[in-house]
Amino acid sequence: FQLSAYKLMNHLLKTTDIFKNNTKSEVIKSISSNIHLISVDTDYFFFSNEIKTAFQEVKNYKNNTFYHCAKAPF
Repeated sequence: FQLSAYKLMNHLLKTTDIFKNNTKSEVIKSISSNIHLISVDTDYFFFSNEIKTAFQEVKNYKNNTFYHCAKAPF
């Protein structure tokens, strides 16, 4: 684990806009694979309740959407 790699990954996740020029529903409906939204119970960047809210929204457009919460060992 390197802190700099973690910071870079979070920056990339925060600044990527997959909805550019499309509505959320258009983008979500165009995904042919299952969607798995995963939170970590100790992550303070992507809060678990935000991931759950996103899950509920995505599930309105795709039935094959799943939510998981990883439990940190510490």
